[in-house]
Parts: sequence; structure tokens; C-alpha cells
Amino acid sequence: MKAKLPKDELRVWLILNLDKSKFNKMASRSEAYLKEGLTIDPRNAFINENGEIDSYGWNVPDEYNTVTSRQQRDNSERRVFGYNSWHSRTSYDIENGNYEGWNTTRVDLKNDPVFKEYKIDEDAGIKITKLERKNRVEEKNGLINEGVVVEIDASNTKGYDRLESLIKKFQSKGQKITSYRIKNIGEKDSAQAFGKILAALPTELPQLELFFSDRDPNTASLINLEDKKIKELSLYTNGNSLKQAWSFNPLSFRNTEWINTIDYNVSSEYGRNAKIYTRVTFNTLAFDEKDYNNGNLERINDGLRMAYYARNNEPIFQGGFGPGLNPDTKLGDNSYPSGLDFSRVTKIKSLKGLVFNDTQNPGNGSRKITELTLFNDKDYFEISLDELSKANMEHLSTGGSPVAPKLYFSNGSTTTKMRITTNGTSQLDQSAINNLNSYFSYNEALKASKTIQVDNTSSTLAQSLKNLGYNVETSSNNIIT
Repeated sequence: MKAKLPKDELRVWLILNLDKSKFNKMASRSEAYLKEGLTIDPRNAFINENGEIDSYGWNVPDEYNTVTSRQQRDNSERRVFGYNSWHSRTSYDIENGNYEGWNTTRVDLKNDPVFKEYKIDEDAGIKITKLERKNRVEEKNGLINEGVVVEIDASNTKGYDRLESLIKKFQSKGQKITSYRIKNIGEKDSAQAFGKILAALPTELPQLELFFSDRDPNTASLINLEDKKIKELSLYTNGNSLKQAWSFNPLSFRNTEWINTIDYNVSSEYGRNAKIYTRVTFNTLAFDEKDYNNGNLERINDGLRMAYYARNNEPIFQGGFGPGLNPDTKLGDNSYPSGLDFSRVTKIKSLKGLVFNDTQNPGNGSRKITELTLFNDKDYFEISLDELSKANMEHLSTGGSPVAPKLYFSNGSTTTKMRITTNGTSQLDQSAINNLNSYFSYNEALKASKTIQVDNTSSTLAQSLKNLGYNVETSSNNIIT
């Protein structure tokens, strides 16, 4: 009877009637991997022609895999809406606020007995949802079973204009909000003022999810979170998450317990116009005007130390290349953000006074930066001869790589010259010469012009610069011959 079945149906019959108890021998290849501590990946397993169990892939068992173990721990203990598995949230989950093991119910803003009093218009781009854990747990060690999420579309002018006052009203009424999800930040206007909105958030907040436009990535408003005690912070985009322009001020996260870096991270292979929700990858530290107090670099150095050493075991502070083999104990082996952006700090002209080594543990070595951005709003970049001598530019380095480091100015290629001012001495020491070479080697516009302006009376300096091969002008644009 079975022999008369069509070939495909016969194969199905055979598979369904296999005696699986007979498949109890592992192929020699898989046995060899097992001796190395690797087990068969169930998703790649198959039965070979000898009836042996084999696989196309082998992995460390989940319970011994440091990556999946960390992700499972973070998902269950650090997430506000936690779940007990190592899986990250997908792009769809991020977009829609979904979590494994949680039910989501949208609130009727007009009729809900709690939220109707806030008179939130349906066309304001504001949505409120309630989340409830499917399998309830004991509420201890920060675990919760239900929460309220407020989602705002910042590209909706009506909702954006209402947001600050709504946050304050929730607080004045004692209404507990578990999470704020603010979408499309900067989508309509990259200069959209979000500082006052983030400043209005409660001093203690379980979860905050911010979705930035990638048009002109502007995360300067994050500094308003510095004094907020936030359990979980996520930074997302539906644009290019790998842009070099993404940056953050590390001081923004001084009181943030956990910055989520385990959700979906899109690769660069997606098309330009694909709207894929993903976490942002940061490789640049940025600072703000308030961090530079009349030449006092303490706050900036605190921020550098936080990112480079004190919290460098956290993935958000490891740049684009991730941890070393022992991220918690051998910090010097971890990656770190290799860009530094001072475009918002108008008086910083160099790396003078900045600390790039671990002052508490010299064994962690020093850090080098590969990209530096400085503020400038003229066609010439002005620096004093004294600062040039102490500019510390040896830390702008790619460590002998054929790819040279980059120096940028906030006004782009408008900056084509350097102006050196003097106060007394006009002698170039070797340190000043080396630092000067860094400015002109690593900025394309300066390299092309090779032009330096000096004070009219700085004849000694002018001659020294000419001898070094620079084109020299007085500050009145007269060429010195």
C-alpha cells in the first residue's frame, strides 16, 4: 500500500513514522565540538546519512553564554516591563511599545475615569496605554505587574505644545506615570526645544524612551536628565542609527541606572528610506557650555572619566566596537567612544587640560580620540600661542593606522585659516610646532590653505612660521614676504 503512494507523500509518511528513539548517536564532528564546550544549535540540527545527530552550527549553552546570560539578567531585572528570556525587542516591538509576557490596552482618553479629566484631544498625537504582566510576580526588588505609558508624537504641534504642561499636571495631581515615550524628536525641526520638556519630567521616573530623528541628530537636550533618577533609558531612531553625527553628553546619565543597549540594532545594509526602529549606536561624546565654567574643566573631565573608565563596563560607553574579554575588570581592553565634540562649548580651542588616562588605575592605560570637533564662527580659527604650546593634541590619534584622525570645525569648511595671538613671547617651542602640525594635518581646509595669521608686531613668530612652510598673513590680511 505504502509503495503505491506518490513519492512526496511517501516521504511525509516515513518522517511521521520514524522511531526517534533510534537517533541516539552523535556525529563525530559534533562530538569533537562538544569536547570544546560547544553544543549543537537546535535551529541548525539535522540527521545525517548515517542516522547520526549532526548540526550546521554549535554554540556555548545559553546558561554559560555570557552575552545571552547578561541579556536575560537585564531583561528580567533591569527592564521596567521585564521578562525572563534573553531575547531583545524587535523593531516592531520598539515601535509599538510591546514586551514579551505583557498585555497592552489602549486608554479611551474621552471616557476613561482617570484620564478624561486631562482633556487630551484625540488629534494631539498623545496616546496612553496600560500594560499588565500576563503571569504576575511578587512585587519586590523593583518588579512591577502593571504600568501606565504615555506616548507623544513630537511632530504633532498640538501635542508638542501641550506636553510640558501635561507632564506637570500629572505630577500635581499625583498621577503615577510609569513611562514616557516621546517619538519623532526633531522630525519637523532639528532645533526643536526639548530641554524644557525633559526638565519637566519627574525627578524619579521608572522608564523613559526617546525617539530621535536622524535628519540632523541633536541630543543636546539630554543634559536636562542629569539630575533625574531614571531606572531605564532607551534612545531610538527610525532613521540611520549608525551616523557619525550621533553623540551624547555622558553627564546626562549621571543618575540613570540602566541605559538599554540590548534592543534591536539595525545594520547598515538597509535602504536609505527604510523606516526601521532601532537603538542608536553612539561613538562620540559631546559637552555643553555649562560644563566649561570660566576655564574650569572639572565637569568635562568628570564626564570623560565616567565614559572612559568609571562606567566603561556598560555597553553605552563602549562606542561602536563593544567590550573586551573582561569588561568589568580590564577596562583598558574595552572599546570607548572615540569622537569628541565641543561644538557647543565656544571657548574650548584644544585638548588643553583634558585628562585621557585613568587617574585611579594607571594600569587601564590612556585613551586616544580619532575625531575632534571644535566651535568656530569665523573664516579663521583663533588660538593663543600659550594654548597652542599646551594643546595636548597628541591625544588626537589613530595609533599609527593608515587612516588619519579628523579635526572638524562647527562651521565646516568655512574655516580656512588659523590666527595665532601672542601675549608677550612670540617664540614657538617644539610642543607648539607639533600641535600646530596636528591642526593642519587633520583638517582638510586648513591643510589646503596652510595659512596662518599673526599680530602685526609678531615678526619673530611670522618668520618662524614661514620657515616651517606656512603661508603667513598679518591679522589685517596683509601677506608677509
